[in-house]
Parts: sequence; C-alpha cells; structure tokens
Amino acid sequence: ELIQQAIHKEAANLRAAHPDPAALRVIVLEAAVMIEAGWTDLADEVWVTTTEKEVAKVRLMQRNNLSEEQALSRINSQITNEERRAVAHVELANNGAEEALAAQVDEKVESLRARYARLSAYELVDVVDRHDQVQFAAKRAVVRDFGLIHRCTYAVLATPNGKQYYVQRRSKLKDSGPGLLDPAPGGVVGAGESYEANIVRELEEEMGLHDLQLKHVAALWHESEKDGRFWGTIFSAQCEVPVDQLRLQRDEVASVELMTLDEIRSTPEREFLGCGLAAFNKYIEATNGGAGK
Repeated sequence: ELIQQAIHKEAANLRAAHPDPAALRVIVLEAAVMIEAGWTDLADEVWVTTTEKEVAKVRLMQRNNLSEEQALSRINSQITNEERRAVAHVELANNGAEEALAAQVDEKVESLRARYARLSAYELVDVVDRHDQVQFAAKRAVVRDFGLIHRCTYAVLATPNGKQYYVQRRSKLKDSGPGLLDPAPGGVVGAGESYEANIVRELEEEMGLHDLQLKHVAALWHESEKDGRFWGTIFSAQCEVPVDQLRLQRDEVASVELMTLDEIRSTPEREFLGCGLAAFNKYIEATNGGAGK
C-alpha cells in the first residue's frame, strides 16, 4: 500500500507539470491494478484491455506452464471484464494476434488525437490588417469563427532535379480540408512567431524535416469563403529525403507523394486544399515555371 501511495503521488506530480491544455502532452500511466488501486482519478481517459476467459486461460497455461486449475484461479482473482468496462473510456479487445492488438492501439491513438485536436483552438495567433501589420493576438477559435485576418506559411518542396514536388495528403482528422491534397504544406503562424520560425517548426512537426535551405519566394493574400482571410508567405526548398523515410505526424498528414507539375495541373482542383493550391500556383508564377525551369 505504501508503494502504491508513492506511485500515485509521483504520477500526480507528472500530470501537474503540464497544466496548460494549449500545450498538450500525453502522459501514459501503465498499471496492472490501476482500477483496483483507485487511480482512475489521475486520468482524463481510462483505457483497458479485455480478454475472453477461455483465451486468457489458454495463454496462461502455455506461457506460465500452469495447470487449468491454476490458470482459472489466477483469472478469478482479478476483476472481471465487465468491471473494467464500467470505468473504461476505451476498450482494447486482446483476443487475437499481437498485430491485431497493435492495429487497434494505432486506431484508438489516432482517435485520441482527433478528440484533443480542438485544444489548438486555444492557441494564440496574431491578427493582422490588410497590410499585414499585427493588431492584436486572439485565440484560433475566435479568428476562425469571426473571419479575422491572420498569417499562414507555405513551403513548396521539390526534388533535387526539380521535376517532382512533395504533395501532402491531409489527414481525414483535419478540421479543414480533410483528405485533400496540399502541394504547399505549412501552418498558421502563432502569436509573436515569425513566418520563418513557423515554417521551420511546421515542417519539422508534420514531416520530420529539418535543416532545409528555405528560400523566400513571395507573399500571398488569400481570401475565400472556405479558407477565410489571411496573409501568407511562400517558401521553397529542395528536399532529398525519400517519401518513405519521412516522419509524418499522422493526425496532420496521412501520406506524402511525389507529383510532377503536369500531374498537379491535370488533377481536378476539387482534390486540392484551396489555399495550398493558390500558394503553389503563386510559386510557379513567381519562379517562371517552377523548380525544373
């Protein structure tokens, strides 16, 4: 009991170290007897694994070399699946292969990120005027709901030979443009953040890219009913990282593919994020035909 109290105190301290919801951190507390110890007060969500009694019995007998009687005795000494489900937010059914359990975990983690993605609404961004001069800072939710002018960044990434471009497929969890193609990925500039710092951060977070030689291409004023109103800055860079080696932030980016200029132009506009395509077209115009010219 003394050990349980000490662990409970340490876990509570870890949680208290990250009180700001706008700077979301996920702390995973793995405990075999979390429910029995009364530690559910530590968690925003309780995830449990459940295993059918017969499956659990066979596994115990094979893994621990137990008799059937010994295996059942151990199972019956634990709380039931029904008791676990009574306090659980998420249930992971562990009755099959390890790969099946891992797939469930991936799916549930992606759903977790989607649930808490709305916490970005609390992030502060700079509100600017039509001359791109900062007026004040406001929460993203306020900027979005009231159509206030803000700042965004875009990066057009080309292969070293300039013949192909890195095009994101946005996650279906995104609030805006879910599942659409984006030939100029970037992000919303935070309060007090420069365009340059933002695009470096976004590329690192979303694709695991760093140390790119980014070049300023052009400014972009964009206004549409779907995307809102904002000033954007377009950057470009060469990228040598193979697509399959990119470290993608799955709640933001579903995949990345290489596309030629002709392939992008021949793809229906409805398949692209509007502002991303506008930024890409501005890049092509500003560079007289793109990286391959």
